[in-house]
Amino acid sequence: MLTILACCAAMLLLTASTHYEALKLLNAALPPLPIPGRLRLLVLLIAVFAAHVLEMLIYALAYHLLPRLADVGTLSNGAAASFASCLYFSAETFTSLGFGDVTPGGPLRLLAGMEALNGLLLIGWSASYIHLAMERFWPVTGWPQGTATRSGSRARSAARGRCTSGAVAMAAARDATGCSCSAVFGRRHRRAMPRPNSEASASPLTPDAAHRSSRRSPC
Repeated sequence: MLTILACCAAMLLLTASTHYEALKLLNAALPPLPIPGRLRLLVLLIAVFAAHVLEMLIYALAYHLLPRLADVGTLSNGAAASFASCLYFSAETFTSLGFGDVTPGGPLRLLAGMEALNGLLLIGWSASYIHLAMERFWPVTGWPQGTATRSGSRARSAARGRCTSGAVAMAAARDATGCSCSAVFGRRHRRAMPRPNSEASASPLTPDAAHRSSRRSPC
């Protein structure tokens, strides 16, 4: 049982690393190609298909060697299956097709289940990468390539310019009045507050208080 678990972990790491390196190579090799964008997508599809075939071959090799070397199960009623049968079983398991004409036995069934899950994840990974590549290399209908990106950049630059001009205008108004926004807002709040109805508040200012009030800042 430990042998098949170690083999499952090794297969997951090996196929995921293979797929990662294939997509990394495509990401670096596709943009410099001197071909139209749609042909680049065709090259991408062929390369992704080849990567999946390589991953199926890795699992097929495991199905072919494990029954002979580690005695962890068999394919097809206890008989040692040929490599062609192992490749066929790996392909139908990787794609979750599952005809059922070739079946695993013993602990090898766990590896088959892990391959089905691994294949689902890797195929989804490829689909998301192809979608991103289509947005990159396939222009929108009626637009030249890159127009949407340039228009979005212009809109963001215009928005930043409006924000900057608004901040400059506020700073200029603050410098012209000679007081800060907090002082202005505080003055507004002080004006809005009700004054106490008392004789002290209604009393006229003394000459000294009037002189100090005249020298006070407008803020």
